[in-house]
Amino acid sequence: MSAAGDNATAPKLVAAVVGLVAATVLLFHVRRYPVLTYDDAFISLRYSQRLLEGHGLTWTEGPPVEGYSNLLWVLGCAFLAWLGVDLLDAPVILGIGSALATIAALVYAFPPRTWGQSLPAFAGAMFIALAGPIGLWAVSGLEGCMVAALLAWSIALLRPLLDGEPEPWSFFLPGVPLALLCLTRPDGPLVTIIICSFLLLRARSGRAAAQAIALGVLPGLATLGQVAFRLAYYGDWLPNTARAKVAFTSARLESGAQCVGDAAAASWALWVPALLALYVAWRDPNRRSRILLGFTLFAAWTTYAATVTCQPYGFRMLIPSFVILAFLVSDALDWAQDQKPAIALGGWAATLLLLVSFGWAQQTEKNIVLAREQRPPVAVKAATIGKTLRRAFESRNPLVAVDAAGAIPFYSELRSLDMLGLNDAHIARHRGETFG
Repeated sequence: MSAAGDNATAPKLVAAVVGLVAATVLLFHVRRYPVLTYDDAFISLRYSQRLLEGHGLTWTEGPPVEGYSNLLWVLGCAFLAWLGVDLLDAPVILGIGSALATIAALVYAFPPRTWGQSLPAFAGAMFIALAGPIGLWAVSGLEGCMVAALLAWSIALLRPLLDGEPEPWSFFLPGVPLALLCLTRPDGPLVTIIICSFLLLRARSGRAAAQAIALGVLPGLATLGQVAFRLAYYGDWLPNTARAKVAFTSARLESGAQCVGDAAAASWALWVPALLALYVAWRDPNRRSRILLGFTLFAAWTTYAATVTCQPYGFRMLIPSFVILAFLVSDALDWAQDQKPAIALGGWAATLLLLVSFGWAQQTEKNIVLAREQRPPVAVKAATIGKTLRRAFESRNPLVAVDAAGAIPFYSELRSLDMLGLNDAHIARHRGETFG
């Protein structure tokens, strides 16, 4: 083989090895958690199940209500089940696959040229593989890792546009994962709004402004399409989950601040090196745009999560924050490896120590431990209750009132009333005095 062939093959081999190492760590990591540990996962699965049975996107008999916050996840689970996958395996397959896709995005964004220059890709991928929320939600049954993958690929595909080296259609490609992100969660458009606003503010020509606007076309169409479907099918502009859950109160703010604080305390080994990216942005104009966008996204999403829906159980709503920080760390190390050899060598040593500290802190964080030690998981306990109700009362078709509206209705397959209002339009609109 020629020297040119060797040079072309080596980066691909290094990238493949880096990705494989991180993927292996991730797979060992997710094995520490029981599958389907969160009751709300079965709300999504019930929608998937009823869709497959021909009842449409509904949770129970009667007027349809949008009680899910993850349309693409519901459809993805239903699609895998339609292909023959057991419906209970579908969210685990989607979750692990999405976590692996997130690792792939980091490796793609920071392609290693040699073994010695593989640190940015290795560090970013390993931080993802070791993150407690990623490992937990890869198997817990909800869309957190799908959000991570779509966000990661959006950021990775944005890099040519941010670096001022746009290729043909480079403004279009990031719009694909951004559009899918809008279909995955109702708050997905927030990411697109931040990115497009950032690009518009830094645009120095009419062409750059047009590209920023064009980037938002696909996500905008996806969002408008979902709103039109929601209005036609459910008769509402907003998802019922927003009416049932969203509240801006002092209690929510206090809970959100505690959630972010707990996550930050267990993740210092990730966010501290990410702060070095600010120094890099000051020193290197070529990297400035993507680093500043990263910090803008991080600040906006973390603030949003803290004020609206942050829950300490597994930090699902903070998964995007972990992904953004991983990119910022990789950007800082990408700059460091181009400096003096001593700096590059020190970067390797410091990164390995940080990864060990990060992995240990993630596994000992109280909320992650609580989720990991939940044995038997929800699926096992609720299956017994739900199947017992079904055997005893199926012929009478009773209405079962529940507050945990996931696993028991899923396994019983009986008509159900969601007392917390996620899947009930009347309850969601008639809030009690203590709501929020």
